Amino acid sequence: MNEEKALSLLSDSGLRITRPRRLLLKAVLAMQTHFSAGDVLAALTKMEKGHGFDLVTLYRNLPVFEEVGIICRADFSDDMIRYTLAHAGHDHHHHHIVCRSCQKVAPVDLCLLEVQQKALVKMGFKDVRHRLEFSGICRACS
Repeated sequence: MNEEKALSLLSDSGLRITRPRRLLLKAVLAMQTHFSAGDVLAALTKMEKGHGFDLVTLYRNLPVFEEVGIICRADFSDDMIRYTLAHAGHDHHHHHIVCRSCQKVAPVDLCLLEVQQKALVKMGFKDVRHRLEFSGICRACS
């Protein structure tokens, strides 16, 4: 996802491109891995040279970015909301494996459930989703 594509997604959804939204977008697009609102806030604080960023704007816009397809929610069953950048077409999904010792997260790009999901759609179900959770002990911890 690049800035031009993200701005296009926002404007195509009828959203204004305000200065705070542009700053938030820049911080989100700079994230290299899964991130929380706190991670974004830390990046914004650095960008604003310590002047801070309005938390309401942050927490209001992350779900907006998710809705328009800039970011995707990543659930690791630990009660912390994390996000990742959406891929082109934002229909790609992947699973994760989480180390039970150090909490390191790694992507699992293979999904064997897509065939079953397509079969459920053929049965007449709409907006079919699934979640598959892996955990283990990573090489560094074992």
